[in-house]
Amino acid sequence: MTCTLSELRSEIYVHPRERKGFDRTRVMQIPQHDLPDAVELLLTALEEGRYRCATPLQWLLQDQYLAQLLGRRLRFSQNQEPYFFLSFVLFEVSQDPQFLNDMKQSLLLADTNWEMTATALQHIANGILPDKIALINYCQQVLISSSNASLRKSALINILECKNLNPLKDGLSDRELLIIQNLHSPVRADKDWAVIELNKIIGTP
Repeated sequence: MTCTLSELRSEIYVHPRERKGFDRTRVMQIPQHDLPDAVELLLTALEEGRYRCATPLQWLLQDQYLAQLLGRRLRFSQNQEPYFFLSFVLFEVSQDPQFLNDMKQSLLLADTNWEMTATALQHIANGILPDKIALINYCQQVLISSSNASLRKSALINILECKNLNPLKDGLSDRELLIIQNLHSPVRADKDWAVIELNKIIGTP
């Protein structure tokens, strides 16, 4: 029996505990006249960071999968979340380092509207590791360049984990939070202090 569009939509957005999984046989039997809507549903889900939808989308698009993702990505600016999410899927499929670089640049440009910065940074970390030095350097760049406070917090936590300086279970210490804040302070003395303190953390063996 074929998978209907309503069933496909339900599986995409259902609570994780209620997921049944995508059935390849049923997905591949979606009627030809419903294919554009099915592809649109799955592409939209990917743009929202629902990565499990990559597999059924690849079943449907087959040889056109990468081309469709690349074309879809052109709709978005590099500072938008969908651009990042589509770049991640492209990197996962191709392992082309250019897509990892696209992800890194996209996250650096993230504004305060991004909702999944911690997840996005973890995807980048997984792509960079086991090169801890490269990850620390990138996270340092995030701390200095990003306007997204939540992302800067995730970046410092990653640095602390790479340096085996275990962060607090509930987040960062008051000192560490002050470093994040003062790195973007308009007061030169505060900013200089934050840079010195960050370099102390990064310089810890």
